[in-house]
Amino acid sequence: MPGRTIRLPLVRTGNIYILPGVPKALILLFPLFLKDAERVPLAKFQMDELFLKSDEVSITPVLNKAVEKFRDKVKFGSYPDLENNYFRVRLVLEAGNKSDVEKAKSFLLDNLPTDSIAKFDRHPLENAWEKLNSAVGKEPHVIDAIKVIEEAITKYSLKCICIGFSGGKDCTVILHILYAVLEKMYGKEMPKVHCFYMKRDTAWPEITAFIERTASMYGLDLHVISGSDYKVAMKQYLDIHTTVQAFILGNRSTDPSGGSLGHFTSIPYCSLYDQGFSSIGDNDSPNDALMYLNEKGVKRFKPAYLLENGLLERCSRK
Repeated sequence: MPGRTIRLPLVRTGNIYILPGVPKALILLFPLFLKDAERVPLAKFQMDELFLKSDEVSITPVLNKAVEKFRDKVKFGSYPDLENNYFRVRLVLEAGNKSDVEKAKSFLLDNLPTDSIAKFDRHPLENAWEKLNSAVGKEPHVIDAIKVIEEAITKYSLKCICIGFSGGKDCTVILHILYAVLEKMYGKEMPKVHCFYMKRDTAWPEITAFIERTASMYGLDLHVISGSDYKVAMKQYLDIHTTVQAFILGNRSTDPSGGSLGHFTSIPYCSLYDQGFSSIGDNDSPNDALMYLNEKGVKRFKPAYLLENGLLERCSRK
């Protein structure tokens, strides 16, 4: 009714507000809510996380003990991830103070199997050059790769260079090294890099999806050409990109063998490598050298990085 004053309550308990569901009432009350929220000190939480290679079921007994031991002090969250290359479960620890989080994390590290803890880098592109140097900066093959990339950029300039990317492990590694070099040279303002991918009609959908994600992640200027002849497809690419004078490609090396190298950073790679594929051409299949029988006698395949003999890498190619 005109001239009638309606009192609207603003209900708060701790840092939780209860607002009316009626739109007009909400609009009228919102300025008061903002004013009150600005003067209420925000509750600060400390958080940490662990990444585990084990599945959620196998860690449940230890997790239950941790929940019981730190009851009312630490909140635990368990989040399975079926698509990550490096871990299967993400554990989140949250508390009102840092000490409780550290104690809970120490308890988990002391009670979980050592080989179940994954060293995962959530942001592999941050400080990429520093991480590369810290991990494998003294390896001869990495030093050589960096020199080749730097010489190519000096000779041709970046706008005249294209990286060939097929989603394979070799070109994934060289792409990351290129990114690290560019980070050193340009910082966060690095320009886009030309990228060429020849897509076959028989290409695995996982490869295509991975290439698209990677191009977005690294900020590549991706150009896809459908075809079956790499030389012909490359000529088509050069007819369009007339300024390109040099291609950067990743090549395999048996010295040192792939089996003697560890992961130097958690860069994403094509999921087929975790399904027994040691090579991902359009006529490849899971590698029998990676095959094993599980406890039920069912045939399974180990991930490609567990292939012991590098000479068998392409033995599954038809």
